[in-house]
Amino acid sequence: MPQHTSRSVLAVLLACSTGTDAARSVARPALKLGGEWAGRCAAFSTSGNADSLCAQLITESWSSKVLHRRTIQPAPNGAHISTSVLPSACSGSTVLAYGSAMFEPDVLNARAWTIDAVAGGDGECWTCETVFDGWGERPSFVPGAFDCPKERTRVRCTFDPASGTLASSSQVLVWQERCWSASPRPNELDEVAAQQPGGLDGQWLTDCVGFDDFGATSGAIMPASSRQAPSCESTSPLTMTLSLGGGVDLRGRPGFLEISLTSGGTGSRNSYQAVIVKRSWAGDATGRSVFAEVETVKDMTGDK
Repeated sequence: MPQHTSRSVLAVLLACSTGTDAARSVARPALKLGGEWAGRCAAFSTSGNADSLCAQLITESWSSKVLHRRTIQPAPNGAHISTSVLPSACSGSTVLAYGSAMFEPDVLNARAWTIDAVAGGDGECWTCETVFDGWGERPSFVPGAFDCPKERTRVRCTFDPASGTLASSSQVLVWQERCWSASPRPNELDEVAAQQPGGLDGQWLTDCVGFDDFGATSGAIMPASSRQAPSCESTSPLTMTLSLGGGVDLRGRPGFLEISLTSGGTGSRNSYQAVIVKRSWAGDATGRSVFAEVETVKDMTGDK
């Protein structure tokens, strides 16, 4: 990540910290959703090769009882910004809804959330995002990295339930992120900039992201038993098996997608061996629905 950020980037970053969405921000609903996040995104091809790696800032806040996400990707010639309204997040039968119930222990301690939606108008492919608690493989931190104890891994892919494979033209995106502010305040980036000589600069972004690599960024097509996390059990053969950097594995067959995060490497902070999210589809393209089950392997805290 560059040590200095152009003034055009700074202006865009600061402009994004204002607005009505930020004014209605509330504290995070769970350890994995809501707040200010900084990290890196690795893009993998459907063959498992790492195609790119970039730094990003993420803001998630509630407005009109739905969760909004703003993504800022700094670049030498200006920041790339996107905003979206997220579909309902689910963890098993629990649906994350705005209100006091989202602060109950079973909600706060959920190991993973799914954020899924039909990818196109035909209803054949689905965009599936999984938000895991923690990192599977830890990268090396840069000197001066901020202390951000909350960490998450996000995995997004486009899946065809009919064939049990990933969309051929798509990429699998994997994020490793750290929460630098759990409860964003209005104009928080303005406050940060005011504390920095010369305003918000590249060094602050470097320290906020905190790492340059991505654990293991080399993915590969591997046997389903190549990691310790159990593979999906079925008499039907797998039609897709993919192991990626960051401890992420994907396995699929028609009507079924399994994504797991396996703890490994030195310095792991996870209190579990693996978290496995299993999605099952029912119906056809005209009326298909999805249900997700979250399973924790060797959970040493007793949290679900």
